[in-house]
Amino acid sequence: MKTTNIARFLLFAWVIAGFALLGGCATNRGPVAVSGPANISLVRELISQGIEYGDRGDHDRAIEIFTEAISLNPNYFEAYYYRGNAYVELGEFNRAIEDYSHAIRLNPNSADAYNNRGGAYFEIGEFNRAIADFSQAIRLNPNYAEAYYNRGVGYGELGEFNRAIADYSQAIRLNPNHFDAYNNRGNAYVELGELNRAIEDFNDAIRLNPNSAVAYFNRGVAYDELDDFSRAIEDYSHAISLDPYDYMPYVNRGLMYAILGDFNRAIADWEQLLRLNNVPEAIRAQIRQLIEAARQELRR
Repeated sequence: MKTTNIARFLLFAWVIAGFALLGGCATNRGPVAVSGPANISLVRELISQGIEYGDRGDHDRAIEIFTEAISLNPNYFEAYYYRGNAYVELGEFNRAIEDYSHAIRLNPNSADAYNNRGGAYFEIGEFNRAIADFSQAIRLNPNYAEAYYNRGVGYGELGEFNRAIADYSQAIRLNPNHFDAYNNRGNAYVELGELNRAIEDFNDAIRLNPNSAVAYFNRGVAYDELDDFSRAIEDYSHAISLDPYDYMPYVNRGLMYAILGDFNRAIADWEQLLRLNNVPEAIRAQIRQLIEAARQELRR
C-alpha cells in the first residue's frame, strides 16, 4: 500500500508553462502565412482579448474569441496555439491536439507548439507520441528546460528511469531552480533504489520550495526505504502540517508507527484519514483492515 512515487501530481508544469507563454515568455511565436483581406489589426486585438479572458480563467470565452479570430484569418498561428492552450485548461485534450497540430502546420518551427501538443498527448496516455513531440521541441530549441523536464516525465511513465534522470538533469543544468525536476529526479532515483541520491534531490527541492508537502512526503518515502523510520515520520509529519488534506502521508506515517509498535498513533493517523473526503473507497477499505489489525495487536 505504501505510496512511493507521486510524480504524476507534478506533471502540470507544462500546462503552467503553456499559459506562461501567454504572458510573453514564448519563443517562436508570431503570425505565420497570413493571407487574404482579413483585418490583421482586428485579429491581433481578438488574440489579446482571448489571452486576457484565459488569464482570468474564463477559458470558454477565450475559445469563442480565438475561434472568431480564426474565422477572420484561418492562417493565423497564434489563434490556434492559444485556443489549444484554452482547450487544455478545460481538459479537452483531443481538441487541443487538433489546434496544436494546425499551429504546427502553419509554423513547423514552433518549439512551444510541439511541447504543448506533447503535453496533451501525455494526458490521453499517448506517451510515445508525447516523447516524440518533446524531442522535436528540444531539436528546435536545445535550451528548452521544460521540454527536457516533460520528456523526462514521459520516460518515467514508460519505466525508463535512466533516460528520465538524464532529461531531468539537463533541465536542471538549464534551470538550476527547477523544483519539479529535482523532485521528479528524486522519484526516479527511488525507483532505481538509489536512495541517497534521491534524498539529495529532495533536499534541493525543499530548499527551493520549503512549503512543498510533496517534497517532504517523497523524502519521507526515501527514508522509509532506508529503514530510517524516525526521519520518515518527521517528514510525513511535516507534509501533513503543510497539506492536512492529503491522505497519503497519513497512510505511510501510520505504517511507520505500526512497524515501531506504536499502534495507538497508527490508529489515530488512519482514523484521521477516514475523516477526509478525498480518499478513494478502495483505500478506505484497506485502512479499515489496518485499523482492525492494529486493534487486535493492542488486545494481545
